[in-house]
Amino acid sequence: MSTRRMNPGLLSGITVLTILALAGSALAAGGSTLPSSTPKLVTSAQNLGPESGSKVISMTLWLQVRNQAALDALTRQMYTKGSPNYHQFLTVEQFKSQFGPTDQAIQTVKDFAASQGLRVDSVSKSNLAVRVSGSVSDAQNAFHVQINRYQHNGTTFYAAVGTPTINHPAAAYVASVTGLHNLGAKPTAVHPIDPSNGQPVPARQLTAQDRARHAPPLLTHLNVRTPGIFFEDQCWRGLQTQGFTTGGFPPAGVYSGNRYGSDPGSGLGHLPPCGYEPYAAWSAYQMIPLFEAGATGLGQTVVIVDAFDWPTLGDDLAEFAGLFGLPTPNLAIYQPQGPPAYDEGWAEEESLDLQWSYTMAPEANVALVESIDNNNDNLYNAIVFAIESGLGNVISNSWGGPEAFDSTSDLDAINTICQVAASVGISVDFSSGDSGDFLASDGVKTVSVPADSPYATAVGGVSVFLNPDYSIKFQTGWGTQLTRLANPDNTPVIPPLHQGFIYGAGGGVSGYFAKPSYQSRLPGSFRLLPDISLIADPYTGVEIIFSPCGDTSCQSVGVIGGTSVSCPMFSGLWTDVNQVTELVFGSPAGQAAPYTYFLPGGSLYDVTNLKSATNVAGSTFSGGPPVYQDPTLLMTPLDGVTKFTTAFYHSPSSLRWYDEAFGMDSSLDAAPGWDNVTGNGTPNGYNFVVGVLSIY
Repeated sequence: MSTRRMNPGLLSGITVLTILALAGSALAAGGSTLPSSTPKLVTSAQNLGPESGSKVISMTLWLQVRNQAALDALTRQMYTKGSPNYHQFLTVEQFKSQFGPTDQAIQTVKDFAASQGLRVDSVSKSNLAVRVSGSVSDAQNAFHVQINRYQHNGTTFYAAVGTPTINHPAAAYVASVTGLHNLGAKPTAVHPIDPSNGQPVPARQLTAQDRARHAPPLLTHLNVRTPGIFFEDQCWRGLQTQGFTTGGFPPAGVYSGNRYGSDPGSGLGHLPPCGYEPYAAWSAYQMIPLFEAGATGLGQTVVIVDAFDWPTLGDDLAEFAGLFGLPTPNLAIYQPQGPPAYDEGWAEEESLDLQWSYTMAPEANVALVESIDNNNDNLYNAIVFAIESGLGNVISNSWGGPEAFDSTSDLDAINTICQVAASVGISVDFSSGDSGDFLASDGVKTVSVPADSPYATAVGGVSVFLNPDYSIKFQTGWGTQLTRLANPDNTPVIPPLHQGFIYGAGGGVSGYFAKPSYQSRLPGSFRLLPDISLIADPYTGVEIIFSPCGDTSCQSVGVIGGTSVSCPMFSGLWTDVNQVTELVFGSPAGQAAPYTYFLPGGSLYDVTNLKSATNVAGSTFSGGPPVYQDPTLLMTPLDGVTKFTTAFYHSPSSLRWYDEAFGMDSSLDAAPGWDNVTGNGTPNGYNFVVGVLSIY
């Protein structure tokens, strides 16, 4: 059942000195300086000049928490075993009464908005946020900034230049303002691609025969193996030798190694290259014993926050449940900022989030909160809505962007939001990103925001290969490199064509947030990402149902990956955890991240990169002596990453042959213990929940 609930470089002619003078005069008049609202991306963007003064924009005034030091201490005690406040979570009402801004503060901020010609659109229940809107000209006057238009890598956006200031008594209450730029977050879903053209491996449109294959309810016969309906689930095949020649003559190449995925042209149950259905994931991560024990998310709600909308989300989720034997889903969709536009890119993300959080908590309710667009300000307010509405104790967010490009105001705002969530017993989970260390994609080494918040749980990703019984054969950190070995006609590529790093799980060291106490055993003084991980590699990805044309006439099944898979999967598992802790202890578990550093042995699989003895290697011939291509020469060297696993990949779309590397994640590396690709490892379902209970 689906229900929808709708609630309603610098300005040409103005120098840097002029802007500084304007800011200085505001300060002299008693103004208060706020954290910078200028995204750091503007330093490398093209300035297109002033934004139209009549353009209407929305902004949020984030008010200062009362008694911030006391809140910091209390939140820390809530997650410190032995403290009298351990797991004594607040209600939203208690947070407001103890730490929320006063009604007087709210009124003063409203008065400020009115004095500047800004309209007050809403006030959050906790008094944390006042949403306002108005023209660009009014916003510039209110906050003493200049708003320009910029372009970067084909994206046009507006952003404020100058330090926001408030010359009004409201300055005593406002912590920051967001919405003075409209840079948006990006979803973290990716497909297995044909690296020849960058296009996804095609999905398969469902037929009437496919729909007739609806599985019996798997929860009634969990230990009966269910064969895959669509894609190959034996992603790692045996050793083979593959020769490539030009009409039987040099140039030629002969390589040996393991084989990845199924052959192009394989039929149902073995569609290439590879993809997992729910039963395979359940078996791999020991979810079946957990479900048999009754921990299925019953009575709980997993909350998803995404941007935009798509008309077939409910139908696609229902078809997914029917095809793979899950119970009939109970989905509610909330649109607190009004009905969003349709967006296909985000729609696929929403389908993925719904279907795979539900896979891991198949008897939970599912609540989708849709932001009106992907502007950070609107997404952050959607999270606030989910928290203050009490929709559920887990909020999953499969989106983000580079921390190094963000503004201080945005970083501060989302960190406060996540702290509020942690204090009321909610885990706000974020994907760690799909661009590794971001150097290849964005030109700077950084981590993903909002996953970088110490009060969030950052979810990284792995590649996972299964045995025929769906137990785990091996896992590596998710990091993909590809090298072309041969053309569609089986003629060799000499020398092999390095295509380098394609994508991989995000991680590393925050440049802004201090290291939280739960990471005290780790080196350094800044927040480290991620905390935990699950399936993310699209080449060992999961299957989703999606209708790209906007109605079910084109409903299709395809394979997808990214930390957009691992985050909702983990959020679903954490929903199961909350079911158990509420039953046993009477309260939810709260923020997940702190637990992952103290779990007993057997709760997690420690994922490391492997240096396989059977990595693809061979010789090429061009009329002279053979040239031996060892596994390292066939890959692009990375910063100290020497352990990786490679296999032959025969692209089903281009029919080219590749050497594919797993575990080569930019400069990041999966190593024993905590690492910057997989965090503390992947959860061993039943043991993971038992481990949480043992340290609750």
